[in-house]
Amino acid sequence: MFYRVLVASLFVVWGLSCGGGGGGGAPSYSALKQKFNNPTGQLKKDNVNQVGQAFADAEKKAQGISMTAGALDEIESKASEDPISCPTNPGTSVTCTCNGGGTLNISVASNSAESVSVAYTYDQCGINSDNCTVVYNGSGYTVSSQSEQGYFISYQGTVKDCDGQTFNIDFSYYYDGSGRVWVLVEVGGETFVVSGYWSEESYDFYVKDKEGEWHCQGTSAGGSCTGPGGQTINL
Repeated sequence: MFYRVLVASLFVVWGLSCGGGGGGGAPSYSALKQKFNNPTGQLKKDNVNQVGQAFADAEKKAQGISMTAGALDEIESKASEDPISCPTNPGTSVTCTCNGGGTLNISVASNSAESVSVAYTYDQCGINSDNCTVVYNGSGYTVSSQSEQGYFISYQGTVKDCDGQTFNIDFSYYYDGSGRVWVLVEVGGETFVVSGYWSEESYDFYVKDKEGEWHCQGTSAGGSCTGPGGQTINL
């Protein structure tokens, strides 16, 4: 997926350093971390599957957004190839051409002693692969700490799949620096932060709710979630 390369490439390409950069366009790193550290929901037996399904849906619908990282890799290597073609000599903003039509704009939104943020906008950007074109139309950002290994990535907009169906998408990810990626999801008007794997057949994932961190494991035949205090939800 996109992960650290998205921000790392920008440091290489644009020569970013503390103190410079543009003006805003994304929340601060500390504000985003506060949001992910304070989910509002409470995990219960009757919402575990809903939380898992919301997590799986976010992962599935986010697959094409990983092309942003591919675009930045192209800039860094100064090589143009599908699915996104970018100029080889960018400034603080660059517009790339998508192989299925439309464009992807990437720019330095802000750069401070605390963090650097990169904004990106898909304008009817078509990603063509295996005779299928998925069209993205929306915007988002990546915010990386100047002192920690963690970073955030967010996207709000629409995705039109190969069957012509359009989905409204609003998701956020947090990479905590230890190799784990956390997804912010909403179920029943409450938020949860999830990491791991979930499907209808099997699952092994972690959920952070307002009480702490849960670990859920099992299959369609049954399983359990162990809470921060050792409490158990049998599924």
